[in-house]
Amino acid sequence: VQNGTLHVGDGILAGKSWGRVRAMNNENGRKMKSAEPAAPVEILGMDSVPEAGDHFYVMDERKARNIAEIRASRAKEEEQRSVQKVTLDNIFEKIKEGATIKYHQHSLEHEGEHVLNELQQRLAQQGMDLPTYFKLRETTQEKFTEEEVLPVAKKRLERSLILDEIIRKENIQVDNAALDAEFGQTLTELQMQGMNL
Repeated sequence: VQNGTLHVGDGILAGKSWGRVRAMNNENGRKMKSAEPAAPVEILGMDSVPEAGDHFYVMDERKARNIAEIRASRAKEEEQRSVQKVTLDNIFEKIKEGATIKYHQHSLEHEGEHVLNELQQRLAQQGMDLPTYFKLRETTQEKFTEEEVLPVAKKRLERSLILDEIIRKENIQVDNAALDAEFGQTLTELQMQGMNL
């Protein structure tokens, strides 16, 4: 107790914890009905254990409860904002941050050709060719390749190299055909989302 006198029955607030003093013991374990300034006491009656460093206030029990609930709600919202949703993109980005990914420009161009060929096949299934698609998008093949094809190709290369490294380090035995099919399907879905088809 620093200021005033604490009594059994007082409403109390400390951080996100609230309650009413139901019982109070001094440092020797003796029950007390009140505590003067500078008297160390242990109290019973809070809804939870306050965190170290929380300031302790005496007030109306209902007011203490309202304040504690508001503080708890704010803390929960803050925690939810700080928790990032785990996605495949997040995982690869985290791995990429700690890795040095190297590939030749030729590999990127080659992968870009694959991406463009896949787009051409999908368009053909819809009865459209690339020149018509570019006219609809009001772009040129060069601009489209630079802005949309190469970023997808780069992402594919990076993910492929990361997966290869994981497989090598973990000594995983892989059925390459099954892995390629599964990975290709996932990347195609990502690519379709990225190109707004």
